[in-house]
Amino acid sequence: MHTSSYFSALGILLCAIQTVGADIPFYEYNVPPTRPMAATALGTIGFGPINECSGIVQSRQFPGVFWVHNDSGDWPRIFAIRQDGTIIKPTDEKNYRGVVVEGASNRDWEDIATDAEGNLIIADIGNNQNSRRDLTLYTIKEPDPTKVTSASVTRSIRVYYPEQKEFPPKKNNFDCEAMFTARGAIYLITKHRADANAVLYRVPMTVAETAAPVALERLSAFVSNEMVTGADCSPDGRRLIVLTYDGVWGFECKGEQGEWFAGQARFYPVRKLQGEAICWDGPERIIMTNEKRDIVMLKWSEIPVVSVKGVDRIP
Repeated sequence: MHTSSYFSALGILLCAIQTVGADIPFYEYNVPPTRPMAATALGTIGFGPINECSGIVQSRQFPGVFWVHNDSGDWPRIFAIRQDGTIIKPTDEKNYRGVVVEGASNRDWEDIATDAEGNLIIADIGNNQNSRRDLTLYTIKEPDPTKVTSASVTRSIRVYYPEQKEFPPKKNNFDCEAMFTARGAIYLITKHRADANAVLYRVPMTVAETAAPVALERLSAFVSNEMVTGADCSPDGRRLIVLTYDGVWGFECKGEQGEWFAGQARFYPVRKLQGEAICWDGPERIIMTNEKRDIVMLKWSEIPVVSVKGVDRIP
């Protein structure tokens, strides 16, 4: 689609503050020492071509469908699976290899999201060495996985972090594996290697598609303690889930401007997950996958509430 209607601490350590930047609120939470818990096993992704699932999202068009994709090094393609990991494909397809996304490349796909207009957004934003200048968000109309084996890019937007001045920078804090949509915008949450923080960025869906990259708007940050590997927002825009290497964060949006970190926060430590992707399954269930292709589930109500330890705003 080419129309404009679509892309319509107190107590924070000084060193941590300096790594985030200026003029954004920065939150830290009291996470009590808790033994990691086990999420409920649902199944395993058994389809051979899905060898490193790094993104997952529930379809808004087709009941029981979850879209996934591989990490870097794969073709530009997506796959439809059920929550138990079984593949969904055209019944007469003998040599099925997924839904090829024509007009896209997969340098380092890290997450996938849906929007209210029937689209899928694919985030080619992996940046392990912090040296990329071609970070891209691809949009396609969500295909029927039982009927087609290809889909075409309808929109691609190149994005960049205005705060990054060197490629690579001295501190590798411009990688990203987490993307979601809400309230007319696409949001990214960074994966830091130089500290234990994560920064929330936004680009409006109404931004014009241009050849030049579009600046991401930095909104807020929080102490994630471990690196962020995935995120998803509930369709009503109220609840945000963020996956890290050691657990799941939950945030309830405060206000109407996407102020998730300012609202009630939750944290659930997950045992031996090494999670790579996360998404909602209805209003209560949360689905996660890991590098071993396991699919597990937990419920929002199971995630313990944590209190704010401190918040600062950097001038």
